[in-house]
Parts: sequence; structure tokens; C-alpha cells
Amino acid sequence: MKWLCGKEAMTAIEWTDVTWNPMRGCRRVSRGCERCYAERFAYRFSGPGQPNEGLVKKTSQGARWTGELQFVESRLRLPLTWSKPQAVFVNSMSDVFYGTDAMIACVFAIMALSRKHTFCVLTKRPVRMAEFCGDIMATWRPTLRTAAYAIGVDVGKRWDAEVANLTYPLRNVELGVSAEDQGTASDRIEVLANTPAAVRVVSLEPLLGPVDLGSVRGASSLDWVIVGGESGPGARPCEVDWIKTVVRQTRTLHVPVFVKQLGSNPIGCADSIRGKGADMSEWPDDIAIREFSSLRSGGDQ
Repeated sequence: MKWLCGKEAMTAIEWTDVTWNPMRGCRRVSRGCERCYAERFAYRFSGPGQPNEGLVKKTSQGARWTGELQFVESRLRLPLTWSKPQAVFVNSMSDVFYGTDAMIACVFAIMALSRKHTFCVLTKRPVRMAEFCGDIMATWRPTLRTAAYAIGVDVGKRWDAEVANLTYPLRNVELGVSAEDQGTASDRIEVLANTPAAVRVVSLEPLLGPVDLGSVRGASSLDWVIVGGESGPGARPCEVDWIKTVVRQTRTLHVPVFVKQLGSNPIGCADSIRGKGADMSEWPDDIAIREFSSLRSGGDQ
């Protein structure tokens, strides 16, 4: 676990330093959501008076999001308080683009004012992301200024002082999509390719089927690929050959790849996996690869 910025930012996710969750609540959109860890975790704290009250309910199929969303304003300012540069996974427990325009603008305003940090925003709602990011292209300065003042006068004044040094798309923000199979990868990456972004990412996790990036329109625009199987109780199978294929394709595309895990139910090298598929020493050599985007490996911001 990483405790670099306090308990509220703690994470075990290997490709990031900290998490930042200014929103709570979500709704399922595809089969990649069926064993959502955030949904299960939120249910544990969804009773009366608890942080996720009203956001998750118990059904005959297990925990389910209700579709309600909370904006956690007390956590909005957290990145401004971190003195050392961090790699930040935004809304690891929800989806930024499930929020309203005003909520999303507040998140972008904080990211714009926290240029020492690198932010990664992943979504399963790429059309919503493309619409928001495209719509504010011409008006991003006043849009984010309004959001900064909505957060607080001090943040608004900081925006006014630093706006001359800001550019859009934000150079410290990685925008990406999560996908689980060929269909979702093809649909979401194509939309991502047409979204204004400094760095574009696809997270193929949980990988639930083979993905041919070479056949995906817009794959050449990718700057980073994350891939991994499904973890947790009842994890669905992930064939190691699927991961090997993705890794080979990133070599052809000249894109860095981060193999996060093989999942708790890997198929193809079960004899060598003693744990839950997260121990790199147990992996085949050709997929024991953890590379980072240019922002995280010293690229310009």
C-alpha cells in the first residue's frame, strides 16, 4: 500500500502513486463492470451515516450501484496540498465522466492548478468525455475559472494568477478509456482518438477476451497501454496469450505497455502461478513488462 499523501489517497495500484476520489457513485455500462471492485468496496460502507449511503444496494445478484452520485467537495483540494509530485489516478472508485459538467470542470480546474502532478483519468464513457473536452476547447479558460471560484475564492485567485501559464489540453493529464474485449476496445479507442488530449491511454483490464489493437481505428494515437486480468473473488478467466498478443502489438505500435497482473484466474501458465497472478517473478519473460507513459518517464509537461 502507498501512503504518500495520507490515508485518503492510499492505493495498491502498481501504476500510480496515489488515488484521488472527488466523486462517489456510478452505474454499470458493460460486462467489464460486472465484478466491479469499487462497487463491492462501496457496499461495505453504505449503511446509514456511512460515506456511501444511498449509492449501493443489495440485490439477489449482489451489490449494485443505485445510480446516485455524490460530489465529495472536501476532497477536491487534496492535490493542491501534496508537496511532492505524484502520479494520480483520478476517481478510482467512480468515473469522472459520470458527473455533471460543473463537477467535471472542478476536477479539471484542480488538475490545471496542480501541474507538478500527473493525472490519469480513465472512463467507460468516452462519448461523454469527448463531448465535454471538445465543448470547452474554445472556452476552457472562463469555464475552468468559474469552476475554480466555485471551489473557493482562494482557488479562484490562484487561477487568475496562474492562467497565463496554462495551456489546453492540459499537459499533465492523461485521458484514457477502460475496455475489456474487442468490441469495447474498438468503440472506445476510436472515440478517444478524436478527443483533445495531451496523452491518450487505454486500460485493458479486466481483459475478458482477445483484443487486436492493429484492427482498431485510432490505436496509432495511443501513448500508453495498461493490461491485466481480473482479480478478486469469482474472477473470470484471462488467457495469458491474450496478454502476450497485446504486448506484441504495443511493440509494433511503439507504445509503452504496463502489464499490471495476470488476474486471479489465468489460463495458459497455471503451473507457474502460485498466488493471484500479481507476482511478476512467476510470469513468462515476454510479458514481465512495466513501462510508463512519457509523462511518467520524464517526458515534457
